[in-house]
Amino acid sequence: MSATQTPYDFVAQMFGKDVRNRIAMFWKTFVRHADDIDGMFSRTDGGVADIVEIMQALEPVSKDLMWEFGPSDRGHLLCVTAEFRDELRPLARLVMRMAPDLPHWRFVDARPPVPPEMLEQVHQNRFRGPITVEKIEATIAIDGRIDQVAYGFGSKDDLLSQTLNISTILLGEEQEREWIGLVEPVPNKAGGLLGLFRGNKPAPFDGNEWLGMMHTRIKQAQGLMPDVPYSKLDLDTRPYGVASELNLSPDHRRNDLKTFTASNETYLQAALRSTLFSSRCHSRFGEWFMYLRVPTAPDGRFDALTERANLEERLHELLSANDLGGMVAAGHGSESEYIDIAVTDVGAAVALIQADIVDVPFASGAMLHFLDAGVEDYVLPGTRDHIVH
Repeated sequence: MSATQTPYDFVAQMFGKDVRNRIAMFWKTFVRHADDIDGMFSRTDGGVADIVEIMQALEPVSKDLMWEFGPSDRGHLLCVTAEFRDELRPLARLVMRMAPDLPHWRFVDARPPVPPEMLEQVHQNRFRGPITVEKIEATIAIDGRIDQVAYGFGSKDDLLSQTLNISTILLGEEQEREWIGLVEPVPNKAGGLLGLFRGNKPAPFDGNEWLGMMHTRIKQAQGLMPDVPYSKLDLDTRPYGVASELNLSPDHRRNDLKTFTASNETYLQAALRSTLFSSRCHSRFGEWFMYLRVPTAPDGRFDALTERANLEERLHELLSANDLGGMVAAGHGSESEYIDIAVTDVGAAVALIQADIVDVPFASGAMLHFLDAGVEDYVLPGTRDHIVH
């Protein structure tokens, strides 16, 4: 049985032959030098110069992907990561999916978490600077992410970047991407370079305390999510919240919305207000969130709201009957109708939807959109008859 697909897996499989050939060439070079790299780690200089030269083979794939070596349960680990470039996450995923199975090696596309006792050393090595943040407070934001207020020495930019660095080191890149929201930096009044020159040393940052706080906040955020999968929720009995007079920005992907209805307030806020949507902030059951956009017929051939309600019920029954998900929210716009869905397997759900609603006249021209950060720009035909081979 094939593994369930995330949006990043789905988009990764869309890359063409040229990209795949360049990735294959990189791995061919890596395999040829894998034993050499293993020996380089034992050298006094760590073999840095030679390893960098070998890893230049990744540049034809992307000059913006980052890489890092470390230990793993199999011996060595190579992480090829998008780092903070969310739009590169599908490409990094494809690089990892095409990796060879080598003895003593594990390949990943997100840096794993680091123990708190190694925080200072890893921060210095990776980001070339000390930690001057002294304390961080964290709260659950209205979009489900975890916002932070950082106190310490240095400029606001320093404190902002350090807080994000701490988050990605201690949580690992995957959880940092899924959960970390906005950061408000609050410099020490005696801080900045002048304060440091005067000998005002920052208090040591407590990584263990921060990690415990984050795990608590994440658990609290999960408590705000529906306690059953969307496939098990009844459309007729679940509660709904309605938002109107939305005043969305002109560059919002659904800027024509007039009203938006959702069964969960946190999801409603994230879908309308968040600049970095994360499905993990809205489901305890591994669901991924998408929406179907159905352009409104200019000649008014359909009662859009009635037809949308019928389509909502059809999609919910289709997905829930196959244990793939269910309907989450719906929106009425001046140009389109919107139906938000949660799915557990993106590939299976997309194929099912495209095959099923092809005979729905109202759905002609419908498009499926991903919500998660880094894949928002990938749009899929809602029905198979619109797929261009």
